Amino acid sequence: MARQKQLISPSFADDDFCLVTLTVERKPEVDFVTDSQNLDYHVADKQTGEAFECRTKSRKSPVLMKSPFLCAPSGALVFPALIFMRSLASQTKDQKTLTTHAQALLLFYRWMRLNNRNIYDCFRDKENGVVYQFRDYLLENVKREVYDNNLKEVIIKGSYTASTCKAYVRTIIRFFSKLHHERIIQFSHDFVPFEFYFKRIPKKQQRSHHDKLSHIKDHYSTVVVETTELTKPFGQVQPIPSHHKLEPMLEDQKQTFYEYLNVYDSGFEHPDEIKNLMLYLATETGLRLEELVTFPASQIRLPSPGENTVSVKISELLNGCLTKFNKERTIEVPSKLMDKLFQYLTSNARSNAIKGAAFRHNVLFVKPSDGMPYATNTIQKHFEKLRGHIRIKNSDWYFTVHDMRATFATDWLYEQHTKRKVLFEILLDELKEIMGHEDTSSTEKYIKYMEDDQCWHEFSTRKNNYIKQAMG
Repeated sequence: MARQKQLISPSFADDDFCLVTLTVERKPEVDFVTDSQNLDYHVADKQTGEAFECRTKSRKSPVLMKSPFLCAPSGALVFPALIFMRSLASQTKDQKTLTTHAQALLLFYRWMRLNNRNIYDCFRDKENGVVYQFRDYLLENVKREVYDNNLKEVIIKGSYTASTCKAYVRTIIRFFSKLHHERIIQFSHDFVPFEFYFKRIPKKQQRSHHDKLSHIKDHYSTVVVETTELTKPFGQVQPIPSHHKLEPMLEDQKQTFYEYLNVYDSGFEHPDEIKNLMLYLATETGLRLEELVTFPASQIRLPSPGENTVSVKISELLNGCLTKFNKERTIEVPSKLMDKLFQYLTSNARSNAIKGAAFRHNVLFVKPSDGMPYATNTIQKHFEKLRGHIRIKNSDWYFTVHDMRATFATDWLYEQHTKRKVLFEILLDELKEIMGHEDTSSTEKYIKYMEDDQCWHEFSTRKNNYIKQAMG
């Protein structure tokens, strides 16, 4: 049996399952070497007893790719998930597809940990197994519009869209099928994660223009497919318009958030002060978490006199910032915030941390413990902890990490609409570039949100009320 090696620091996992992106060979080949000394990963020939080591064949020009992998709370990669993701990585180069599968596994393993379950908890009664119960958990948390009798209005409950839930369930089905194929688990009469059924689906055929009797013939045929029907309940959920799912912080809610962050009075002596600065930067610029934890130190400078905002270009090729789709984009950082970022860049706290880093890098925000970049999972958990503190006095303050991006987008639209006196729709292409979207379909939800009468009335009223209070 091979000895398991620690590949990732336990502090990276932050005592929870998380995702780590690694560069791997797309289609590696195994070579067996004999007469090796100090074999770490070895097996023995059953007939001769000779030990030999399993190694990856070295190539002059290997095809490399980046792929997300599941990391356990201990810091080790989760072996069953590793097998599954390596199989996917050899089949597709699409990062979005790989990330979706990895996020499904992340949620599945977190759910199992909270419920003290594991992948082997499958039974003859499949409804009590982890696959069906995870499906039921997603079904309970699918986003839906519900009328609240107390508030006398329609509110959105749930955390995941129906399409996301179906995609996650399909991933878990593929995951268990792969484990069965690799003999890590074995489907049997008493171990039933799910069952496949054969189902006939009608398929309409086009009429043949050469057949004179085609108008009286049946143009439908059937196709036989294999299905588990696990995703069937999600089709009964009424879809929610995308702009109704947005929950940006309104002005007073955002200021409450900023009061708890308190970035301009911090001296970076505590790790939480660095994380607070990161969250403030994300809310002011619309950065994604992946972009936030890889934000480049080389782009930080002192603002010039009279400069209201500082333009910062980011991309992986340009300065190592992991933008989505590897797209280069420009963000505007308020000068006061850029000045604070410069203070952190030149602080003793960061300088001392960088000295202990395992390798040199261009990331601005580093952990005081080892000078390495933060994981997105760490920032997300810090946001959740901060949310808990805020809700002690403000019980209705409930936002997620992604709501910081929605807050930036809606604030930007409001300011540009007010200053330039233009329709929101005119700002669509400009906002698309600022947000780093691949196409305008992802940007349209922010435009529709601001054009919605109810959303606009509440947004502008609370904005104006805060301004009046500040001036008064």
